[in-house]
Amino acid sequence: MVKSISIPDNKIKLTLHVIAWIIIIIIPLYLNYAFGGGDQHRLYQFYVHTISAVFIFYVGYLWLVPRFFLQNKKTTYILILIGLIILTYLLTSFINENILSNPIQDAKFLEAYKKVTGENTTPSFKVFGLFNHILASILISGFAMGLGVME
Repeated sequence: MVKSISIPDNKIKLTLHVIAWIIIIIIPLYLNYAFGGGDQHRLYQFYVHTISAVFIFYVGYLWLVPRFFLQNKKTTYILILIGLIILTYLLTSFINENILSNPIQDAKFLEAYKKVTGENTTPSFKVFGLFNHILASILISGFAMGLGVME
């Protein structure tokens, strides 16, 4: 007769979080070196956004869901979550524009953009970045809420 192996729930949860962290760290490194030519600047920008997403997930999963959502304080949950999403967007934008900006690469990009389009304006990446951040944050918050409710 074969004995079944039972793994405690907390070890499964910890293992899943470790696997997720490994994926979060390894995949960008692979993609950057496979397709980005080893551009460290873009990798750092990606990790800033990734850390922002992880922060939103864990704040929601460990604090917002048990403290507000499961206690039937859904309005408070939503307001804090909206504030958190806006705060992380502003913080990642500040870091990318003021700390991780690369004026040489940006100038090369604008020159290439001008050649292709004939326009002397900057494309509205901020609007796209805000839209992307909001959608990704809502998705991540949904995962956090789902995991928090399942426990």
